This record gives sequence, structure tokens and C-alpha cells, in this order.
Amino acid sequence: MVLAIMLAVAFSLLGAADLQAGECNAYAVEVATSPVPYQYPHGLEKAALLLAKVPARADTILIGDSLVEFWPKDVVIRQFKSESVWNIGVGGAETQTVLWQLERIDAPSVAPKRLLVLIGTNNLTHDYLPACAIAAGIKTVVTAAHAKWPAARVDIMGIPPRGADFRFRDADRLSVNAEIRNWSGQYPFMHYFEVDASEMTCGRYGDAVEVAAAGAEVATGSRCENYADDFGHFRRPGYDVVFAAMTKH
Repeated sequence: MVLAIMLAVAFSLLGAADLQAGECNAYAVEVATSPVPYQYPHGLEKAALLLAKVPARADTILIGDSLVEFWPKDVVIRQFKSESVWNIGVGGAETQTVLWQLERIDAPSVAPKRLLVLIGTNNLTHDYLPACAIAAGIKTVVTAAHAKWPAARVDIMGIPPRGADFRFRDADRLSVNAEIRNWSGQYPFMHYFEVDASEMTCGRYGDAVEVAAAGAEVATGSRCENYADDFGHFRRPGYDVVFAAMTKH
């Protein structure tokens, strides 16, 4: 019943036009917007641990995948100027697994002032999911989170660049971000932001990067201090770029 109410609110905010099969493959939309459990043991275990340890209070809740999960705790405390931050990020999360996680959170005493949502990069790894379906999934996550914590402001981060040349499915990534930017602008409780691609990638956005053989260390000269050697996850400086973008406006 709770899930039904949350999704009813979500789809009412999405609008009928966003879900018309003529604009986006209806089955792809269903994949990205239907709650499903994590399909790998460590993700399911991490989600279970988070669900079992709901804090008494949290001023901020961080929602998303490994980009959220790996946000260093000391950096979070410094940036948000609070220890009352609940990080519910799970590595490998996609929109549909975050929806599954949200529906299971029972936190009536938690009344956050801010939600930060960063999700969608793992959905991009599936070439059967078009940009429009991924955008629908992100919208559903945002609106479901807002339905659970309606007094909170929702900061939505656009999907950041990734890949050896930082252009993995880049046209689709940019399309998703543009759709979320335009959609979120209709709602006063939402705040969309994204990192500057050139700044985040140390000026290498679009440049071909010579990647070492699998398992080998990436040459020091090809590194960007904001990214890990997989060109997808962030190092500590990257989280400062993210936070600066969030607080810019």
C-alpha cells in the first residue's frame, strides 16, 4: 500500500507525456521504474544493513549508487557541517533498486531538510535502456523520495562523465541530464545541478586516454585527480567539485 501511494505520487509528477509509449519504449520505462531487489549478494547485504540501522534523525540523506556510498564520511561532515547525514548509497545501484530500497525504509522519526539524489550512471551500462527510460527512472526515484520525506528539499545531481575518454554513452548522458534539468525546474522543492565536465575531468573531457592493460596501473600522467583509475568513481578531490557545484546556486 505504501509503495502504491509513493508510485502514484511519482507518476502524477512525471506526467502522462513522459510515459507515453510513442515517446519512449514502454518496456524500457517499466524496467527503469519498477522496484526490484539488488541482484547481487553484496548489494542486497549492504541494503539490508542500512535498513536495519535507521538513525533517530538525519538532517540530510544521500541517495544513490557507489558514487554516493564511497563519499568519505569525514568529507561529508566537513562539507555539510553536520554529523547528522545518513548515507544510503549502495554500490551498483540503479534506479529500480533504489526504488526497492526506498519502499522498505521505515523511518517515521527521520525528518531530513535535504535529500541528495545521484543515480543513473549504472543504468547507462545497459545499452537496452534508452536515455528517456533512464530519465523516467530518475524522476521516479526523486518523486518517491519526496513522497517519503515531503518537507525536504531535493538536490538532484546530473550523471557525471565517465569512461576512458570521459564520453561513455555521452549523448545519452547529456540527454538524460537535460530532461531532468527541464523537468525539475517545474517544482520549487527540487534543485538540479551538475558538475562542469571540463573541471571534473581536469580538462580532459573528450580526450582519448591511453588506458593500461586490464589489471595494470594507469600511467600517472593520464590520471585526473578527481577520478579513480576506473574513470568512473571519484577520488576525494572529486567530491569537493561535486559539493561546490551543488552549492553554487
